[in-house]
Amino acid sequence: MTSYLVDSSAWILSFSRSPPLRLKEILSEALDQDAVQTCGVIVAELLQGCRHANERRTLRDHFDSLHYLEWSESDWVTLGESSAQLRGQGVTVPLTDLIIVHLAIKNSSTILHRDRHFELIAKHLPLREEKV
Repeated sequence: MTSYLVDSSAWILSFSRSPPLRLKEILSEALDQDAVQTCGVIVAELLQGCRHANERRTLRDHFDSLHYLEWSESDWVTLGESSAQLRGQGVTVPLTDLIIVHLAIKNSSTILHRDRHFELIAKHLPLREEKV
């Protein structure tokens, strides 16, 4: 089973009234297989979008059951090198997306997303991504 690092763009879409069927299928299967991951950047992005404390509390409770990918000091160096490589190839993307990319590559995860930056990055780095 593939491990999915689910980007905030996919989570937000999954919370909508009518999320894409493919997204629902992937998330359902991955959750059943205990193969859903998250990280600090994604959690922070989602929490900032909550309208009130109850939403934030519910979100935190749900995310407590996911696999949390950790960040180390050496990851910053690797991130900087990857960012410099991309810029050298004319690709400039948000640092938050590069953090998510680095964690996905480091943990052999597939990023589940709805963000064009990940498709662009995957053309230059060994990133597995699936757009929904």
